Amino acid sequence: MPKKWVLTLLFAGVFFFQTAGLSTAAGLPAWGTPVKVEGMQASRVSAVWHKGKLHIVHGGKDGDAIWHGAWDGNTWMINRVSNLDGQGAPALEVFQGKLHMVYKGGNDTLWHAVSEGANWTPLGKIPGQKSHYSPSVLLFPFDRVTGGAGESLLMVRGGGSKDSKREIWHSWFDGSSWAGDQKAAGAAEGTVSLCRHKDRLFKAAIYYGGITILPYESGTGWLQADKFPQLSREARTVTPVSMASDGEDLFIFFRQGRSEEGSAEPIFASVLKGNQWETPVPVRDFTASNSPTVVAVPGQKGKFYLLFTRNKDIFLASSLELKPSLRPLKQIIK
Repeated sequence: MPKKWVLTLLFAGVFFFQTAGLSTAAGLPAWGTPVKVEGMQASRVSAVWHKGKLHIVHGGKDGDAIWHGAWDGNTWMINRVSNLDGQGAPALEVFQGKLHMVYKGGNDTLWHAVSEGANWTPLGKIPGQKSHYSPSVLLFPFDRVTGGAGESLLMVRGGGSKDSKREIWHSWFDGSSWAGDQKAAGAAEGTVSLCRHKDRLFKAAIYYGGITILPYESGTGWLQADKFPQLSREARTVTPVSMASDGEDLFIFFRQGRSEEGSAEPIFASVLKGNQWETPVPVRDFTASNSPTVVAVPGQKGKFYLLFTRNKDIFLASSLELKPSLRPLKQIIK
């Protein structure tokens, strides 16, 4: 078995958060001071909650590796995944009790791997599919034929060339193989974001700086943009957004501004209330060089983890009390 480098990040110092809670004005979480995650660097990260831990994956600082980190509330376990080579920002989701990651390889190819929570098992290249932009994945809780209950892994990707990169394509993994590669309506200039909220799925696409949010309803499919509330035109971004649901409300977070990734821009957020989005407001004084990523803590209303990058450093903030800052200790596992 090849050697794997694992960084165990131990806490040292004290950086406790302010009291967690909701802002009664906007219905948005109150955030504590961000903590820099030592031992990892990336342009953008993906994250999910799995078996009581916050899991994140990202490409290396120079886009030439895949890293996986898991935080149990006290300690980070960080692993450079030695048997996977990827580019861009991998997509991460929980499906059939395992972590599933879809990531880009060379020549815009797409690859698939699974994990119980630590080591990763490659499932190989996804046949016949490419994407210029990094893909996204989400648990699809419907039967694609009947519209009733079901379970598969939905992937949304772009086209596989510079000429077709703005196209949006859907495909599904049923636990054994990928199928149903279908071109969807609309266009996107980057990764399409996905989220489940109550009995609906949502996807958000960026095009010429504007944000378009579409819901999916079982038995109906994806609705048109004019059938669902949209953010105000003042909400502008050129990097993917992040949507999150705490079971009661749907939230959206994005890097406000027109500058390309790499430049620090303020993070804004909004919450859907009834039939309209609240006016987006800054998330404290947080600035990010690329898209933020938000994960809701299951079963806890208004409790979230927020990850963002600045100059390829990774920062973690929370609406919960966050434990002290991090110091890495290097350990070799053979």
